[in-house]
Amino acid sequence: MRGFDFSSDETITMNGEWEFYPLKLFSPAELKETNAQKNRSLIQVPGKWVNSLYPDHSTNIGYGTYRLHVLVTPDSSRDFSMRLPGIVSTSALYVNGQLLARSGSPAESREKNISQVVPKTVSFTTDKSELDIVIQVANYENKRQGGIIRSIKIGSDKAIEKEKWFSISMQIIVVVVMALHAVYVCMLYLIGIKQKPLLSFLMLILSALLMTIVDDDKLLFFLFPLPYEWNIKLAYVSFVGVAAFLLSFAKSLVSHKMRFPLFRWFSWICTLCAITILLTSASTTLLLSSLYFCLPLLASLILLAQSLRTSQRNDSDAIFLGLGVTSIMTNVVGGFIKAIWWPDIGYYPIDLIVAFLMFASYWFKR
Repeated sequence: MRGFDFSSDETITMNGEWEFYPLKLFSPAELKETNAQKNRSLIQVPGKWVNSLYPDHSTNIGYGTYRLHVLVTPDSSRDFSMRLPGIVSTSALYVNGQLLARSGSPAESREKNISQVVPKTVSFTTDKSELDIVIQVANYENKRQGGIIRSIKIGSDKAIEKEKWFSISMQIIVVVVMALHAVYVCMLYLIGIKQKPLLSFLMLILSALLMTIVDDDKLLFFLFPLPYEWNIKLAYVSFVGVAAFLLSFAKSLVSHKMRFPLFRWFSWICTLCAITILLTSASTTLLLSSLYFCLPLLASLILLAQSLRTSQRNDSDAIFLGLGVTSIMTNVVGGFIKAIWWPDIGYYPIDLIVAFLMFASYWFKR
């Protein structure tokens, strides 16, 4: 990276092969010992460590140490900055022997490990020609993913902060839009318009708002540093809530025109799923994550089909409902793709904003 212009507004991802020490949480000082090198292997970052922890079987449960040497032009006046995504499910970052960031507290046993997955940004200076980057990672909860599965970025302090606050700003915009919707819904209810669609719409807004602040940059956990288990539980409860109240809201608006046997049972299914999420472990929730992702997708598909049928018959305003449902479905599919296959996708707020504008437009026209 000696040829990289750190004075620019660009960042660079540190993707590629890193040194990896499976089942060892080495400190930078310990890595300098000759015996430590006997455990060294290479691993692709970003990527799951499922085949790298044990030589005889595949698993994401375990711990290990990542290490990367980065050559830079010595300059003690230059500010470096790194952006670490949420690393599953606890991590500690060292640069040139100094502990700069910690998310949770990685340990070599489940009992001592404290899990937390929160993005971190660190800044530092150095007069050395090499950055010795060491990341300790442990995971005892997530059987589907483990290790550094998202890109780590480095650049100038200005460049990293620019990318960080762009993402956070997009999420804040969505939160503000949904909060304003929630406020006017409450005001309408308080002044005497006590209709069932209002309550369903309010709960849909709150579920989507929760979904926003526990995902991506995890804004909620900067205010309330909850453990990783509650990160998982709140995320999937919000998915289930979006599914349940989306169907309830649409049904209450056009109940006389929409007939579908699953309506009767869908709310009970969602309630059972929410209780299961809250009462079982995070590991169980993650094993059933595909089911929970399917609930809002199923609700969206049902409503899309019904709203299109209604608009073709005698209610042209139902197209607003169809557009809102399509936007929700796009958000759900994008979230599923991001969670399973493409975790480096940035935050995209347009679909949620469009969805709630369409729902509000349809309701006001009613």
